[in-house]
Amino acid sequence: HNVAHSFPTRRSSDLIGELERRKPRVLVVDDDRFFRAVLEDALTAAGMEVETAADGQEALSRLAEMLFEVDAVVLDLNMPGLDGYCLIDRIRRLGGEADLVLVVLASSSEIELEKLRGSHAANDAIRKGTPLEEIVRRVRRLVSAAPPAGE
Repeated sequence: HNVAHSFPTRRSSDLIGELERRKPRVLVVDDDRFFRAVLEDALTAAGMEVETAADGQEALSRLAEMLFEVDAVVLDLNMPGLDGYCLIDRIRRLGGEADLVLVVLASSSEIELEKLRGSHAANDAIRKGTPLEEIVRRVRRLVSAAPPAGE
């Protein structure tokens, strides 16, 4: 039975069309388990599908598994092992992934964050400690502007 029949209004059918479109998929990379969980919940509540990784190395294998299915990566800069700088470099330079949205979260100063933004670097750099709603809003704005993964 077609769900649309239960909702005769035009607005509901628009909503159904939107739900049928794929949710943006975001990979959250942070070695802080608590922060990772909080961010995952907030992004999920904002209508995104969220995958997580505890460090850069795990992030790379998750990206390889889900190639073309990830729309954005939200990553911590300071992680043990393969840190955020190396991860960005691997994705952009070695992986040639120019379209993948990268959002860096760091405890750095605004000057440091500014250096991280750019075409060969991150699409956005947000200071850790920024209100969660603001982080979610900025990630959502970037994924809705990005071409869908795989195109």
